[in-house]
Amino acid sequence: MRTRNVLIATIALMLSLIALPASAESETGGITVQSFDAATGLWNGIDDQSNPVNFYFGNPGDMPLLGDWDGDGVETPGLYRQSDGFFYGRNSNVTGLAEVSFYVGDPGDVPLVGDFDGDGLDTVSVYRPGEGRAFIMNTMGPDGGALGTPDKSYFFGDPGDKPFVGDFDGDGIDTIGLHRETTGKVYFTNSHETGPADYDFFFGDPGDVMLAGDWDFDGQDTVAVYRPSNGVLYMSSGNQTAGAAMSLYVGDVMPTGDGFAVNMPADIVDTAVGAGTFNTLVAAVQAAGLEDTLRSAGPFTVLAPTDDAFAALGTDTINALLADPDTLADILLYHVISGAVTSDVVVTLDSATMANGDGISITIEDGNVVINDSATVTVVDIMASNGVIHVLDAVLLPPADDDDDEPMLDDIVDTAVGAGTFNTLVAAVQAAGLEDTLRSAGPFTVLAPTDDAFARLGQKEIDRLLANPHELAEILKYHVIQGKATSDVVLSQGSFETVQGHPVFVVQRKDGVLINDANLIATDVMAANGVIHVIDKVLYPKPVRLIHDIVDEAIEIELDTLVAAVQAANLEHVLRSEGPFTVFAPTDEAFAELGTETLKRLLANPDELADILLYHVVSGETTSKELGYLDSVGMVNGDRVHVDFEHGYQLVNDARIIKADTLVANGIIHIIDKVLIPR
Repeated sequence: MRTRNVLIATIALMLSLIALPASAESETGGITVQSFDAATGLWNGIDDQSNPVNFYFGNPGDMPLLGDWDGDGVETPGLYRQSDGFFYGRNSNVTGLAEVSFYVGDPGDVPLVGDFDGDGLDTVSVYRPGEGRAFIMNTMGPDGGALGTPDKSYFFGDPGDKPFVGDFDGDGIDTIGLHRETTGKVYFTNSHETGPADYDFFFGDPGDVMLAGDWDFDGQDTVAVYRPSNGVLYMSSGNQTAGAAMSLYVGDVMPTGDGFAVNMPADIVDTAVGAGTFNTLVAAVQAAGLEDTLRSAGPFTVLAPTDDAFAALGTDTINALLADPDTLADILLYHVISGAVTSDVVVTLDSATMANGDGISITIEDGNVVINDSATVTVVDIMASNGVIHVLDAVLLPPADDDDDEPMLDDIVDTAVGAGTFNTLVAAVQAAGLEDTLRSAGPFTVLAPTDDAFARLGQKEIDRLLANPHELAEILKYHVIQGKATSDVVLSQGSFETVQGHPVFVVQRKDGVLINDANLIATDVMAANGVIHVIDKVLYPKPVRLIHDIVDEAIEIELDTLVAAVQAANLEHVLRSEGPFTVFAPTDEAFAELGTETLKRLLANPDELADILLYHVVSGETTSKELGYLDSVGMVNGDRVHVDFEHGYQLVNDARIIKADTLVANGIIHIIDKVLIPR
């Protein structure tokens, strides 16, 4: 943690009320940054004579960040562009182009600034609210050898928690805290490891914005909250349940602390409210009872008609809709897509299925995206914490029902029963008490394992699950996505939040599509309340899957030589431990390519064998998607492997990943076709 201008946006007011540490001055005229106008990209500050100074950097909608990127003691601007997940930074406080840019996260990720390894330099990391997962980066772009390479990733918190950053124990290393707005509870950890919070306590009210700073200059960060409803900042007396030690009125300009919690985007509803041009839409969402839905984790894509678009319907029509919540909800859900579909994906589609179950057409006319040949997208990629908004100049109306031409569909449960290949799934749904849910209006997307998929678990495991309805319900909910996501939407997303709370990952390969490690074998089985996609394996959420660790899974999938080598090298206890680890697992054929004599020699030399095997292991979980952003990965033996993509395969050195993302209790397995030899 470095001394910071802890109330950047309100320094002029604050200096008259409390003593603050001197702000770092840049090498360009002693400029201290105070605020950022997101609408114009204008940064405001003062020089060393307290004269106002401003400069431009960024585009409208960019998220402002401030940090000491080069370790010179000067905080300079950075930007996070949610539409492409890129960071853009400068090392001086003047108008100019970015001096460094690199990929740091996905749309919807929350950027966090801090000194996460105590080296005196600020870096940008991200928190993924939908997964409750942090990706920590201790280098800035090319200096780390790979653009946007995460040095660490770990799970902390629940979906929807709001992250902030601080040095909570005064050791000079920033870590992540979480604010659960629904309860007003704060959680933080003093390490970058998956696990429970080191401390938790209540501070603030639901709706407050959490931040952290060294308010009393004792070298340790404590929390504060900014309350938008009254413009007051409340600072705690310590990281504990207690009343505020000090409160200050700071107005409607958000202050920032050590972790820039202010930079977190609002949810879709608050983003629409803040824009000021969607007043009718917000009123309609509230009247239709959809506000809680559009404030939930999502993510969602909203095609948002402006006030002028609604006005074109006429006052009488608007009033009639506001008085008919069911019809209004159907119309509004016709403007919502399950998943965050940014403009770069939209332009590749010719249609999409909306949350009410109906479809829209998408065309490009004169360079503009047009929906249903009637509404033009006028603004794209307004990012929110739970999705993305694209602005429409007209209201979309769902197609009229035609009962004569379209047969009535069964609900998801009856559709599964009628198919005849989901008997175990139906029995499991009933045993878990989820039948009524999957018969309700939804809509839902169900990833449905076949009877053969369940049979692969073995009858003993099936019987055990049927006798444990709570665990069974957690597993089944991991197969359900809120909303109707047809195959075009599924294939446009890298991951989906499930009803269970943990994500499933979509991996497109040359030979097909994987959902986690299950093959997607059929799509778009339509039901009255959603859609079914068929998979060939039962999916286990990470906290539930206790069946196989890395060694057990290797035995299960008959990686016999690898298992024998792990045992001979005395590494079995390591790969059965909590981890997590990522293992690049050579097939038996890959080991055979080394030759019999080489294998015998290695099996007789445990130390050399252990070094080779640990050259196949990464500390932490790295999915194939994350590998796609890297050009090298550090292995447990201390060496690095090169990562590339060629002819439809991901490569690790010269080994092809032939099956990716097998999830186990203590990590991830990627199967490769060659043994990696340390250089």
